[in-house]
Amino acid sequence: MRIKISYKENKLTPVKPVEHVGGADKPKSPIFSNGWIQYPDSAEIAVVFVHGFLSNASDCWKGKSGHSWPDLIKADPKFKECAVFVSEYHTIANSGEYDIEQSTNELFNRFSFEPSSEYRPVLNFTNIIFVCHSLGGILVRRLVEQQKHLLIEKAIGLFLVASPSGGSEYAKTFDIVGRLYKNKVVRQLNSGSEVLNDLDGRFRDLLHKKTIPRLVGAEVSENYGPVWAEWLPIRTKPIVEKSSSSRYFGVATIIPGSDHFNIAKPGSVNSAIYVNFLRFFDQSFKPILEKACIEKSKQQMANVLTEEVKQDANALFDIYKIECKPYYLLRDADLEFEEIIKYSSVWICGPSGCGKTSLARYAVFSLGKPVATQIDLGLAYEAGNIEACYEAIVSTYRSLGLTDLDRPSYNFADAVGVLVKAHSSQSAVRILLDEIPLNNSSGVRLTEFLLNLIVKVNSASKANIRFVICSINTPSNDLMTDKVQESLQVNALDMWSKDELMSLIKLIEESVGLQLGADDLRIRLVELDLCTPRKIKNFFRRVVALGGASPDNVETALSEFEFYGNGNE
Repeated sequence: MRIKISYKENKLTPVKPVEHVGGADKPKSPIFSNGWIQYPDSAEIAVVFVHGFLSNASDCWKGKSGHSWPDLIKADPKFKECAVFVSEYHTIANSGEYDIEQSTNELFNRFSFEPSSEYRPVLNFTNIIFVCHSLGGILVRRLVEQQKHLLIEKAIGLFLVASPSGGSEYAKTFDIVGRLYKNKVVRQLNSGSEVLNDLDGRFRDLLHKKTIPRLVGAEVSENYGPVWAEWLPIRTKPIVEKSSSSRYFGVATIIPGSDHFNIAKPGSVNSAIYVNFLRFFDQSFKPILEKACIEKSKQQMANVLTEEVKQDANALFDIYKIECKPYYLLRDADLEFEEIIKYSSVWICGPSGCGKTSLARYAVFSLGKPVATQIDLGLAYEAGNIEACYEAIVSTYRSLGLTDLDRPSYNFADAVGVLVKAHSSQSAVRILLDEIPLNNSSGVRLTEFLLNLIVKVNSASKANIRFVICSINTPSNDLMTDKVQESLQVNALDMWSKDELMSLIKLIEESVGLQLGADDLRIRLVELDLCTPRKIKNFFRRVVALGGASPDNVETALSEFEFYGNGNE
């Protein structure tokens, strides 16, 4: 048993030693007040816990049941190949001038340095999930923004638990106590504080520019304040209100029956907070692991491909571009779409992997000779801010030199006006609005905006402007009025059939000069769980990077894709 020195009143607290999985016995890591509690030798993912204000690495996560969140992760077979790191930083009542900046620097030092050669530092992992409670979320967001140059090529997950990104009104209540103890962090946690506003702006900018391409996140909020009674109408407001804890990754999920403290203490794997974390891991973080693997394979492929194959590498395109047209497999769905777009705008919907984006980009950029534009409204929606959609439209057209409109804020009329004026002299225009998620109540407002935009632009413009919108979910039928249906048709896509996937495999084989051999091998590939065009292309990239389509290389690639998951389009 190791001993750690806790910051709280300098008491000694026992800490479990690091657990190794596989390999020979190794010496334990030097004493830290935080550190690894699980470290498989083959680990590719690090799950990192960061506690909140006036808490520590143990108390934050352990509830009345005696179970702690990190221990539940250790016991869960899903995470047996993950390293688990429980961090701690200095936060006590009389911490004085030890503020958010100092705490962030402390975490960075812990994440970037590991004194034992037996373990990698946290930031040396390619795939990292940060589970952050309260103030911990602020510190990690600050660290991510400050050290973005170190994280650009990594897969980063942020699971923010009741984190006061916009501050807390309770901080004002305890401001007198903070001044008495000279606790600078209390003042910094006030709603609207200069520190939080500055970080909020810089972090939003990081998300908007996709500076870290494989950064995903989720936010969960507490249900009640610290004083409440189950059967009485006694409720104090939450320490961190939903408006403060749901600012970056869509509308936050409220954990039923939780307050600011027990929300981080799941009693079992069936606890709501733990189930939400599993959903985030499976649906948001795990898919980007494949992206990290494929990027590595692309680099390996670039080193081993012949010049002839390099010229045909567009057959393995991720994002459809005009130069990829010879390698695009036309399907019945494309022919149907081509007829629809002649007469109206189209809203394409369907499950991940059905090929929405490729079909839309092919239609927008390769059918006929229209003027084609793409506008990114995804982040505006994620922020729950329709006004940001107006700005996205205006700024896109300003960057193309099609408008000189430039002022602090814009309205619906500005967005319509820019579109109509920019295309006033053109006969055929196609505008792509991709990756529009409609997975919660705020999606209704976005849908209303898009439908009103289409109707208004079509009525005001003499040009033949066609909008192409992509989303997983279908827009609400209640919003599809007769007026809307005159300008827009909804087109639901199905997953690719096995025959279509087989045709794609043969097209790729011909294009890159890589033959898999017998048909039974192709059949095995299309029968992979949730097989999609992207999974097939990633498979070919991996086979090429391994050196060619030998039986061993094919088996290796298939095994990797079974581990990494969907690889959806």
